[in-house]
Amino acid sequence: MHPRMILAIARKDALDLLINKTTLVMLMTPIILAALFAFIGTILGPSSASILVYNPDNSPLARIVGSTYTNPTYVNAPSASAVEAAFGSDGARHSSPYDLGIVIPVGFEAAVRAGDQPLVQVYINGDKNALQTTTYMTAIVTNYARHIAAPADPVQVSTVTINPQTSATPQHTVTTFYALAAAMSSLFIGLTLVSNMLVEERERKTMRMLLISPASYADIVIGKAMIALVYQFMLAIVALAITGGFQGQVPLTLLFVLLGSLFSLSLGMLAGGLLQTTSATGALSGIVGFIFIVPTFFLAPFIAAPNNVVVVLIKALPTYYIGEGIYQALIASTTPLTLARDLGVVLGSIALLVALAVWALRRQASVIATG
Repeated sequence: MHPRMILAIARKDALDLLINKTTLVMLMTPIILAALFAFIGTILGPSSASILVYNPDNSPLARIVGSTYTNPTYVNAPSASAVEAAFGSDGARHSSPYDLGIVIPVGFEAAVRAGDQPLVQVYINGDKNALQTTTYMTAIVTNYARHIAAPADPVQVSTVTINPQTSATPQHTVTTFYALAAAMSSLFIGLTLVSNMLVEERERKTMRMLLISPASYADIVIGKAMIALVYQFMLAIVALAITGGFQGQVPLTLLFVLLGSLFSLSLGMLAGGLLQTTSATGALSGIVGFIFIVPTFFLAPFIAAPNNVVVVLIKALPTYYIGEGIYQALIASTTPLTLARDLGVVLGSIALLVALAVWALRRQASVIATG
């Protein structure tokens, strides 16, 4: 293995991909789709919120909590009991004109600095908020308190939810769905890039010229795979950023995006070792692209199909578990059991694809050497 040759090949391919107009359009496609998803999500998602606030000292906390909504409207309550009366007890079910209620006690800032752990009460209307809003609000209040003082527990947060949801509604899940769809639809890029780069060298009869240099066949494959992985991962991150996907358990989201990129790359390397023409790799990319997109529709709860033979077939796809890992991380509901299952299936699939790709590429290298 020659690191300098690998980097030189990667640098050449990185520039070639940007200069080639066809490839550049392909690279821009996930970004355009993400922008479209974000636009649709903005139209369909919640645009305003009515917040009932008891804030006698005008603490900035009320505005910080409200900033999580696109267009918040604040209504001042005369007392803490007025906010409680507007929402009721935890789990109550009745109509309320407010999306959110906040009770910030008198002397809140001073109490935090003194380490008194003041109680902030947050009332959530489940009919108008996402399932994970309780977690968000607790984190927002706690983080604000930590800017004032940094004890182990700077504040107590009490959350009360009326009209609790039994499942997410279309309005609440649409933003998360589009973030998932944007990430998953971007993952076929690595497959297309690395398979095309490998096959093009053989079609143009330039592979032999590269092998005359100190670079080995392994160096060529690693260089091309490395730049394809970089482009793939960057595109998925940009797609997530555009659609507001940096929410929930962000490190886990990034982990599954990276694993999805590696899965796509491994599949592309296998295709590059087996196929002989770019038309064949293009056709394969078009077909295989569906295995990344289709699971998205079986993960979003508002359009999921019943548990029938179709669902069983979809769950047989490794990409289902990539999507499940991303989705569960986005809504901050990953459990140790689902995490272990998703990681096990995805890592096992990547290992199998890498083994098959190595076999196919070695076979291809022997053909080139004797041809």
